Amino acid sequence: MEIRVLLVDDYLLLRLRSQQMMEEQPGYRVIGDVSTGADGLRLVRESRPDLVVMDTDLPDAECSDVTRRILSPMTRILLYSGHTDRAPADEALRAGALGYILRRWVFDELIQAVEFVMKGKIYLSPEISTAILKEYRQNLVEVPPSAKPILTEQDKLLLKLIADGLRINDITVRLGMCAGSVWGLRSRLRKTLGCSRLADLVRYAIREEIVVP
Repeated sequence: MEIRVLLVDDYLLLRLRSQQMMEEQPGYRVIGDVSTGADGLRLVRESRPDLVVMDTDLPDAECSDVTRRILSPMTRILLYSGHTDRAPADEALRAGALGYILRRWVFDELIQAVEFVMKGKIYLSPEISTAILKEYRQNLVEVPPSAKPILTEQDKLLLKLIADGLRINDITVRLGMCAGSVWGLRSRLRKTLGCSRLADLVRYAIREEIVVP
């Protein structure tokens, strides 16, 4: 099965090198490379790529806004950035990207990151993932046993799938449920655990050892 890739970056040499690397891999084909968010959105509408690999520093738009606008069950998004702080990575994940790598390591990590993202898994550069896990560990506070909510096996499985980075469409397949039921189950779980964000669900799953980081 051929994976169709769109590259979005205003730095021509980086686009060309990324294209060369992608096309050296069997099963990948770069269907376009553009320098602006506007052109990226246009090609997504016209060509429906399987994957968009995009720089966070676009000359004409906020990367997070472009990510939200092109996000669909059929198109996965991998971002790379020159920023090493946590905030851009957090914003990228909130916008719906599945991967975030640092630009200085892009040629070392690109193929591995693409493979993770195309499997529906989240990929973060080690520097970013280490910072996230460090913050999680710092914020892990043991909940008294009497205060812990009772979770069903289905609840625990949903938490694990969310922590593994699966999207709603992938979760519906794993749980054998329709999308509406999964949305409802996730909403009820968030209320039960008092988690306002998906990141809070992941933090809970790690704290309760439902998943192991």
